[in-house]
Amino acid sequence: MYGDYGYRGFLVCSLGLQKGLEKITTIMMACLLLLIIVLAVHSLMLPGALEGAKFYLFPNPEKVKEIGLFHVISQAMNQAFFTLFFRGCGYGDFSALYV
Repeated sequence: MYGDYGYRGFLVCSLGLQKGLEKITTIMMACLLLLIIVLAVHSLMLPGALEGAKFYLFPNPEKVKEIGLFHVISQAMNQAFFTLFFRGCGYGDFSALYV
């Protein structure tokens, strides 16, 4: 099942960096961009998509006042650090903060 990937990898590496790896990466990135655009357009065509986008992009100021601005900001920072810490397979990547 996975043996075919070895042959493909050998083929890409044998062509060299510019003819093999760079070419395949360019094609794959274009395909990924196309896939992202198709998924974004499809998700915006679903029923209730505009209400969801409004909820996501425009915060409710009354709710922020009720909870408190400091609490909202601290929870957002907690989420950001949690995401950085558990990136990938559970390994922390706080080195990105020092770049």
